Amino acid sequence: ESEANFRKVLNEKERTIGSNNPDTYLTMNHLGVLLKKMNKMNESEELLSKAYNGLNSLLGANHQSTSEAAYNYAIICVQLGKRRKAARLFKQAHDGFVLTLSNDHQQ
Repeated sequence: ESEANFRKVLNEKERTIGSNNPDTYLTMNHLGVLLKKMNKMNESEELLSKAYNGLNSLLGANHQSTSEAAYNYAIICVQLGKRRKAARLFKQAHDGFVLTLSNDHQQ
């Protein structure tokens, strides 16, 4: 039921705000995580890759949403044996989180 609901939301966002929109990519990221938990690894990887690449393109590598997507994508890469790609993604996620937290906590 959760998968069906996420798919409905994703389809509606693609229809109303377009597929190249941060909110659409965030929903795609959440659906990818859900699919990973359901052991639908190939579909999960495809969605997480698309979400990460879209957010990276729109928001930049150091945005918190991009860092979260990079982390989620890295986890699926580890599980699929793509360790070099995972290491690169984990580093990007780490660097983005450090920068985000440093900027948010300087006040």
